[in-house]
Amino acid sequence: MMLFWILGYCEPLFGQQLIDSLFVGNIQEPTYSFGKGPTILLDEAHHNGMQLNTGFKPLSNVLIKDGFRIKTISSTITENALKNVNILVIIDALAEQNVDHWELPTPSPFTEKEIEIIKHWVFDGGSLLLVADHMPFAGASSKLAKQFNVDFINGFAIDTLEWDINKFNRTDNSLKDHSITRGRDSSETINEISTYFGQGFSTTNKNLKPIMVFQDENMISYQPKKAWRFNEDTTTVLAKGLLQGLAGEFGQGRIVVLGDSSLMSAHLIGKKARPIGINSVETKDNFQFVLNIFHWLSRLLN
Repeated sequence: MMLFWILGYCEPLFGQQLIDSLFVGNIQEPTYSFGKGPTILLDEAHHNGMQLNTGFKPLSNVLIKDGFRIKTISSTITENALKNVNILVIIDALAEQNVDHWELPTPSPFTEKEIEIIKHWVFDGGSLLLVADHMPFAGASSKLAKQFNVDFINGFAIDTLEWDINKFNRTDNSLKDHSITRGRDSSETINEISTYFGQGFSTTNKNLKPIMVFQDENMISYQPKKAWRFNEDTTTVLAKGLLQGLAGEFGQGRIVVLGDSSLMSAHLIGKKARPIGINSVETKDNFQFVLNIFHWLSRLLN
């Protein structure tokens, strides 16, 4: 009973989040000449929880410094909209009915046609970064993820022993070896990263390689009917073995899937303004890890 009482109050305890507007990423040598790099298209058409002038702003500033070009789309995703786009970024999409109501059901905000277009665009050579945080975001993007044989779990992945950020590192093999975690040289090698709750997911696609895998026996996936509201009837499954990050080839294209969106921004959490995301001081590899993701999606990394 005590466990669920604590869980029921997670939202006010952990939910105070501000954007770290003063964060400046350290890029000594830009990868591409200013404004000459690959084009990133950020989805803002599906009530996305993170947009260019809100949560994505700190990261967009970093990517622009690195030479990437960033555009946004606020209308239906079409074949024409994806022309001349190198990387499509979709973060925390939501159906309109869930914008102010984080509860079941959590239908897809994407039309069948949009899902078909995105799938074929990736297959033909495009790069997709699909990020879906904890419920209701996981549920909203599950239909799109399924096209790539990725199965989202519409819940919360929580370490019931630590009640803190999730850490992935090479020591316990929760952080896997991959081009993204190796980087271009030793200065870009990733040894440890952290996320902030999020979801766990699985895949049957052998071409998609795990990057972040829950290894702790205390990891539980809670699947409530309403976000942050847990009780004795809440569905739970052991999260050990579930993924929170993967990357791989799909046809001629590439895809990275993340089950936590904190890595796409710089947050200040709680009364003590704890840095979470690419501004983390506890796991400083977060910043380079995210850069490596975009370098891999742009095919700078093989």
